[in-house]
Amino acid sequence: MTKVEFTVDCEEEQSGGWRARVSNPECEAHARRLDKLKKGIAQSIHQETGVELCEIVVRLQGVFPEAVSSFESAHVKIEQANQLRDKAAQEIRQIVASLRAEGLTMRDIAALLDISPQRVGQLAQSSQTPLEGEAG
Repeated sequence: MTKVEFTVDCEEEQSGGWRARVSNPECEAHARRLDKLKKGIAQSIHQETGVELCEIVVRLQGVFPEAVSSFESAHVKIEQANQLRDKAAQEIRQIVASLRAEGLTMRDIAALLDISPQRVGQLAQSSQTPLEGEAG
């Protein structure tokens, strides 16, 4: 399924609701809440283009841009942190595997790395099974 992204200009109406407009295709929607506005503009886009609703991604712009930008920046940092965590975990498993290959016991590795022997066992076992996305 291919997603089609539409960036939609959004503004608060004096009546307290919201209005969204997209120029290509020419569509507009009104709603009291932003979640309803996204659904309404997606429905309008669907009617104009024939793109299935499940394939339409609506990104609102013009409403609280600083908050949206800060959120996106924080989300990027979370993704980077997750990647670093995964890389560090892989490195730790490799260290345990190399120490096991040198002939150290689980207890010796635990003492050396200041972790429990049970944790060494978990790391040693997980280093023997392929990680997701790796060839086995």
